[in-house]
Amino acid sequence: MARAIVPVGVGLGAAAACALQPDSCREIVSLVCEDIRQALDDLLKPFQEIRLPLDVGAEEWGRKHSVGAAEGRRRAHRIKQDDKGRPTDRYTVDPDTGDVYDPNGDWVGNLSQG
Repeated sequence: MARAIVPVGVGLGAAAACALQPDSCREIVSLVCEDIRQALDDLLKPFQEIRLPLDVGAEEWGRKHSVGAAEGRRRAHRIKQDDKGRPTDRYTVDPDTGDVYDPNGDWVGNLSQG
C-alpha cells in the first residue's frame, strides 16, 4: 500500500470507509496516526533541542543531575580543553542530556562521562 500524508479533512472519509470495511480500518488508522506523529515530531524538533552557552548549560545540567553547578561547569571545561577549544570559542550544552557541542555544532562529549 502506498503511503502518503493524509490531510485532516480526509478523516471523515476514513471514518466512512471504516464503517463500510471494518477489517481494513486498523491498517488505515495506524498509517494515518504514524504519518501525523512523524509530521509533529519534525515540526517540534527545533523546540526540543535546547543548547545554552557552556557555563550556563553545564551549571543547569549539574543541578538537574545532583552533581552541583560547579561540577557541571568543571566537566564542561574539561571536555572543551580535551577538544582543544580556545577560551573565546563558544561551546554549548544541552542542559537535559549533557551533550556538549563545539562552535560548529558538532558533538564533542557528554557531561555524564565525568
